[in-house]
Amino acid sequence: MFKNYIKRFLDQDNFLLKLLLGSAALLWLAPAFSSLWRDEAITYWIIACGWAQALRRALSFQEWSAAYFMLEKACLAVGGRNEFMLRLPSIAAAAAAARAVYLLGKRLGGGRAGLPAALVFAVSAAAAEHAAEARPYALSLAFATIATLYLVKTLDAGKPHDAALYALFTALAAYMQLLSAAVLAVHLLYWACRRFAEKDASGIFPAALAGAAALMFPLIIPARSIIARRADVLFAPYPGIGDLIFYVLPLPLIFGAAAGLLLTRPALPSKKEIKELPVSTVTLALSLALLPPLIFFCAGYLLHARIWVTRYFIYSQAGTALCAGILLGMVRPERAQRTAAACIAAAVLFPHTHFFRFNEDWRGAAAYASKKAAGLNAGVALTSPYSESMQPGWLTDAEKTRYLSAPLAYYPAGAEPAVLPLNLSPGNRDQVAGILKTAALGRNAMIVFSFGDQGYDDFIWKCLAADGFSLKERRTGKNKPDVTVYSRALQ
Repeated sequence: MFKNYIKRFLDQDNFLLKLLLGSAALLWLAPAFSSLWRDEAITYWIIACGWAQALRRALSFQEWSAAYFMLEKACLAVGGRNEFMLRLPSIAAAAAAARAVYLLGKRLGGGRAGLPAALVFAVSAAAAEHAAEARPYALSLAFATIATLYLVKTLDAGKPHDAALYALFTALAAYMQLLSAAVLAVHLLYWACRRFAEKDASGIFPAALAGAAALMFPLIIPARSIIARRADVLFAPYPGIGDLIFYVLPLPLIFGAAAGLLLTRPALPSKKEIKELPVSTVTLALSLALLPPLIFFCAGYLLHARIWVTRYFIYSQAGTALCAGILLGMVRPERAQRTAAACIAAAVLFPHTHFFRFNEDWRGAAAYASKKAAGLNAGVALTSPYSESMQPGWLTDAEKTRYLSAPLAYYPAGAEPAVLPLNLSPGNRDQVAGILKTAALGRNAMIVFSFGDQGYDDFIWKCLAADGFSLKERRTGKNKPDVTVYSRALQ
């Protein structure tokens, strides 16, 4: 009976499309209503003012993605202040990217490759992570993937409007996230393969490439700024070879595909079928999947740059999906293909006990703090979640301290927060003590937001105890930040 149920499930009309839409709804839409996390709060802080000031803040603090913040400002103006509206551009971008992957799969691997490729993309952990996030990475992914689609169209037909759209979307990818410009390495490799190996590349591509370069020329200014302060913005650890391998070959994809194929014992692609794939198709799919992470992996070590941040080359997930989709499209019979696709989706969805992805509940923490501070003359202190707070100059600049307390701009907790550095060190202990003393002056209670560093929390407790405060209660849990309430007897 169970076996018959599985067969009916797999034999539904439009099974892969239904699986794609259901998976995307769970992975993309469900988290869209949860609390903003620290980096999303920066997005809100930048745009929570007039247009001119929002542009100035974007250019001052996030210049590599300033265009994105103007788009978010427009969403805020139209839809009002809520988490879903802030995340809507990313959701729409993820959907556009999935469609571009579908069209690329159909064009490169035949009609059977489009939906499997789009499904693998939709359940990709790396892509889904940014599909419901008020940050620019889903848009850079979408524009880079759409640019790749128009690259293929340009080289296939040589139409000027395809070339113009290729230039536009390539530039837009870089305007959303500057390092997305590295997708040009993939495009150049694919063009070279078409031009020299298959002798059929359109001569219009160099003009399209020149157009993209011209559109991206203004980005030289933020690029120079980032290079000048690279010590402040390059923070990622150096990756190991395992980081590279598991990014390129994510375990849920491998386990899911293997389980599906073992369950059905299908007819796998023959050597002849694989050899019949155009060299350019294999080149584009593999280079899009492998070249971006390899560039960042090697550049990190060769240039001693801490740039292994997977969201910087997230568009490579489109390449992984294309590779998987092309191979799944060759699997026979169709039920075997559907089983493999269902197992891939299940391998990604199964670990989720809920679909609220972010592990920072600033909304809940601020609500708790506001409730506890009601009726009290309470001050607020925040251990800033941002690495910039370790620079002493940031803690003495009024606008920079507001940046460092961005989550409490969206979720107010009472008083203007006093901002503490991210980590306690021998060099900043006196500074932390001084900030706490000033914040507690004339207060009957103190609300402290922190992140579970026991040594740091103990130091804060000692500083406040020396000023007559005692620990009242504390909110801790899986989702940070922690909130600690201190009270002082009325004088």
